[in-house]
Amino acid sequence: MKYTAILFLITCGTWLFSFPVRSEVISPSVGVGRADSLYALTESSEIFVDATASLSFAQVQKTPFRSISPDILRKARWNDIIWLKVTVTNTEEVTSQWLLHTGKASFIDIYIQQPDGKLQHKKSGYYRKNSERDEIRGKENSANIQLRPGKTTLYIRYQNELKIGVAPRLLLQPVTSWNEFIIERNLYEGIAQGVLLVLFLYNFLLYFILKRTTYLYYSLYILSLSIFYINVYNLGKEILLGEFPRIFDYNWATLQIVVIFLLLFICNFLETKKKFPRKHRNMQWLITANLIWGVSGAIYLFFSKDLGTIFLIHRYFNLIQFANIVVLLVLFWTSKIRLARLLVLGTLPVFLGGVWDVLFRNASDVTTVHINYFQVGAIIQLILFSLSIGFKMKEEERKRRRAQEKLIGQLQENQKLKDKIAVALERRVKERTQELLVANNDLSTLNREKARLISIIAHDLNSPLNALKGLLQIFENDLVSEEDLKQLIPEVSKDVNYIANLFNNLLAWARSQMEGTILQPKEIELQSIVNETIELLSSQAKKKQLQLKSLLTEPLTAYADEEMIKLVVRNLISNAIKFTPEGGTVTIDALCKGPFVEISVQDTGKGISEENQQKLFNNELFTLRGTHNEKGSGLGLILCKDFVERNGGEIWVESKVSQGSVFRFTVASSLSQQANQESPIELS
Repeated sequence: MKYTAILFLITCGTWLFSFPVRSEVISPSVGVGRADSLYALTESSEIFVDATASLSFAQVQKTPFRSISPDILRKARWNDIIWLKVTVTNTEEVTSQWLLHTGKASFIDIYIQQPDGKLQHKKSGYYRKNSERDEIRGKENSANIQLRPGKTTLYIRYQNELKIGVAPRLLLQPVTSWNEFIIERNLYEGIAQGVLLVLFLYNFLLYFILKRTTYLYYSLYILSLSIFYINVYNLGKEILLGEFPRIFDYNWATLQIVVIFLLLFICNFLETKKKFPRKHRNMQWLITANLIWGVSGAIYLFFSKDLGTIFLIHRYFNLIQFANIVVLLVLFWTSKIRLARLLVLGTLPVFLGGVWDVLFRNASDVTTVHINYFQVGAIIQLILFSLSIGFKMKEEERKRRRAQEKLIGQLQENQKLKDKIAVALERRVKERTQELLVANNDLSTLNREKARLISIIAHDLNSPLNALKGLLQIFENDLVSEEDLKQLIPEVSKDVNYIANLFNNLLAWARSQMEGTILQPKEIELQSIVNETIELLSSQAKKKQLQLKSLLTEPLTAYADEEMIKLVVRNLISNAIKFTPEGGTVTIDALCKGPFVEISVQDTGKGISEENQQKLFNNELFTLRGTHNEKGSGLGLILCKDFVERNGGEIWVESKVSQGSVFRFTVASSLSQQANQESPIELS
């Protein structure tokens, strides 16, 4: 809504200021004398309208003329023949050379009746070929005449083929003044066209070298501007195509070509499709509208010859288009993008020059060279546009160089990385070879350890089972009294507990060695696990009069496989009971330390020497007897280390001889520590 209101106001304002300023020409006496003056003859002439368009010059000479008036011209039809008659008196005693400006019409015939009665016939008009015209220079129709001393009568015949009213306008100008005008005009326009040509060739060459569409549209915009100004000054008809005058009926369409290439340049230069999508759609609409109007207007003019309607539509079409472009430029300025503001600043001289020419330039004066501020503004615009393009290309070149430097740096880094990879690969091959040798040795060691484990298990299971078997046989044969049986039961119970613990560890170890073991981490509650384990092992502790104490006074959660952590806690507490003398204490505690929970099992036992500490957690079956000569397989701590590490934690021991031991291990305290592990996870 805001955009529509702005467009409407600008259109109305432009329409109000678009009417040319009327200037009154004060007609001097019909008598001419000084050869450096300009004489207006229109108001001193007489008029005759030939509605039949069939009278000859001889017939018209005998026909009465009337004083000219605007009312007669308004009532005349576009295809009527208009005759003007004016008598000029040369007050000098010598023949003088003059140029007669006749005004606008398709065909103009000038009949000059000298004082001695001789008759001359000269031709002009927009549809006359250069070879037929008496004077081809200048924007308006004109002819050279000689004024001899005395009275000379001029008859001017106007005939139109286009549906546009005749505009007779008689001015008498000295030939010397006219020649000076043409020289000054050619100099001015030659400089302007030279600047445009240099800019066109330079930018077109840049397009062929750089293959950038911006330069193509810009050079075509410059070329279209050059053609437009050539047509404005009628130079195209004077120099190039004077034998084909009818094609200049379509001069008005060159402005549409200028606007099209200007809009294409702006779209490409500012990358409006990406940076200004809404404005881009508006500009595409303007390009399409100019194409449609240019083509349809040309077709209509070709068949109808109604140039008056074409000029009317052309005028209001360009007013609306001009207002639309002004709104776009305002919006570009408010975008605060540097390139957009440079483009707006470049267009400002054209706008100001056009407004100045519309308001203050007398377009009807064809005898004086006026500075075309619109053309000057366009040249300034082109220079500023060239600087803007150069600035943009410089920025793009700077970005391209930075990208190249970055790419070169990346390539260098890649080469270094490639060299590092090659070195690392070679080192890895050596390390892998060494690892295979170590693995082979470890496998041999593992096989020996397995054989040793089987031997230990066979020995450790055989003695308790044989003792239990013998006790049962004695009991069956009533070979032992009840009191003796009660004395034997504690020893048998100790063996059974040992066997049960050994079987549990063996089962866990066997599962851990099987491929495809599933790790199932979840949130577990450590206080309940500790309390459950204390209750399970309390009978063993009572036999040695040990105190099992948990310092976990409130629930504490961790994230791990529950069954594995239960086995670790059970083994550590069981070992503490085993190596703590009667009356001692086993303390279990857990503390949250950042992302981990640290669980500790502390005893008041006999401690572990530094030499024996080195043998723990290294996959060797190392075992010692407890304070009551309890046996062990050495498998428990191996399982503890394996299960803790599988859950992302660590296990270690702190001990001094005769001062007890503290076994500690960690597990994750939150889900974030296991984010890189999928649940369940298959372990090999």
